[in-house]
Formats: sequence, C-alpha cells, structure tokens
Amino acid sequence: MDGVLNVYKHPGPTSHDIVEMARKALGNRKIGHAGTLDPLAEGVLLLCIGKGTRLSEYLADLPKEYLAEITFGITTSTYDAEGEIISRSDKKVSEEDVRSIMKQFIGEIEQVPPPSSAIRHKGKKLYEWAREGTVIELPPRKVTIYELILEHFDPEKNKALFRVSCSKGTYIRALARDMGEKIGIGAYLSQLKRTSVGPFKSEEAYPAVLLKRENKEEIEQRIIPLIEALPHFPLFIVDNRQALKLSSGVLLPLQKSVFPVGKYIRVASMNRQLICIGKVIVKDGQTYLKPEKVFGYE
Repeated sequence: MDGVLNVYKHPGPTSHDIVEMARKALGNRKIGHAGTLDPLAEGVLLLCIGKGTRLSEYLADLPKEYLAEITFGITTSTYDAEGEIISRSDKKVSEEDVRSIMKQFIGEIEQVPPPSSAIRHKGKKLYEWAREGTVIELPPRKVTIYELILEHFDPEKNKALFRVSCSKGTYIRALARDMGEKIGIGAYLSQLKRTSVGPFKSEEAYPAVLLKRENKEEIEQRIIPLIEALPHFPLFIVDNRQALKLSSGVLLPLQKSVFPVGKYIRVASMNRQLICIGKVIVKDGQTYLKPEKVFGYE
C-alpha cells in the first residue's frame, strides 16, 4: 500500500521510533517521515509509505503551525526542556515586555539552528558533534514566520503560549532562545505541539500509540492515497495515451495551459492513479508538461 499517514506523535519517542512502530504494524520496511519532531514534542508527524516516500520532499516544504510554550528566565543547553539548565534569572517579565518584541520575529528572519539539531556538518549531524563535546555553530539561515500570536501569558510562571505559523526549516527552540535574548533574561521551549503541516491537522491524525499489528486493517484505512496526499498541488487528468507517455518521462506538448509555468502539479490518469508530479515549462516557444517525478502507470 502506498500513500501518506497523518500520525499524532505523543511526547517521548523520537520520530524514528514512530516510523519503526509503523513498519512493524504494517509489515512494511519502506516507511519514512516528512519532517522531524523532537522527542518531547507532540502533534502531526507525516509518515510516507511505499511509493509515498517519494513525496516526502514536497510534504517537508509545507508550512507548519505550532503551539509553543516558552518559559522566560531560564536557558538550557538544547534550548528546550531536554537540555541542562545553563542560567536562571529571578527577573519577571510582563505581557507588555513579550508583546513589545514579537514584531521583530514576524516575516523573514535570520535564525541560527540549535547545536543539537539534525542538520549535517561534515557528514555528521550537529547533535552527534555535540555528544562528542564539539559545539558547531552554523551561520544564520533565513526562515519565515508567517504568524506569531500570543495565546496566553502567565506572569507568575514567566510562561507564554504562542501560536506560530512558519516555513520549512524554522526551529521553534531557536525562536525561544532568540526571544529570551531580546528580552534580556533568556528563555527555553518548555512544550511544543505541531498542530498542522499544510492541510494535515492534528485533530485528524491517527494516534501513534495505536500503531500495532492488531490494528493493521484500521491503519491501512487511514492511509491517504498518493493522488490525495498533495492536495495543495493542482490536479491535471490525462487520457491513457498521455499517461503512458508521461510515465516514460516524455514531455507532453500542451496547446495551452491553465497552470502557471514552473509550479508543481499532480498528474493522474482517468481512473485517478497518480502518474507523476510535473511542471509546465516553455521550450523553444512551445508549452510542455514535464514529468519531474514519475510513479508509473498500469
């Protein structure tokens, strides 16, 4: 079976642990995920199954939304609750203090990834370097915070709950660190819930704790077919002859196209089998549909 499974990851296990649970439950080794959630985080984790693993790069590019609890006055080695406490401050912050810095973190910003992240440096992940006692600090990266909303503020506990909508590559741990630095007393990410990845919502996710062999039939019913796994891409239906050409990687001439040039589209047969992910291109004055990632046609 091929497709995508929207799973609700609970706090504790790693994203790879959840993948292993799904592999055992479905008896299928060809399963991966599209976007890591840290062990203490919970929420939406997209599992790619069978040919669905070839969709992971498109799913990883989707914007994400989080509920993030940030505690001010404490810093940790990992910028979250997993790390060792580095500093404490008795100073209290006010809601006004928090709101006064929020605008600086909306839009395109530069962010230095956490030293305990999974980003690779010289062939090893940063957290592997950190375990060996070497802290690698990468140059800032540009990310986008589309929306930053203060949902709740607790002045007694120095805690703020934010709703964050952001681009691929954004580290909420790093956002907590940077907000703490702006206020001047430090901060760390104390809780995190990913509420959505693109159109995939946490309230529709299948609980990871139910990823067991005895639930295999139920799990399979929740797998989203390939053709429906990228609903944000426009859908183009082709006939049998066109499907065969595209499945062979051949450019398909178009008289005209309602799809914008250079944007990804889903291409499917008349029986709704996903043939490829393609793009409309212009070559020598002629408009073509170019298959970018082919899934075959039967």
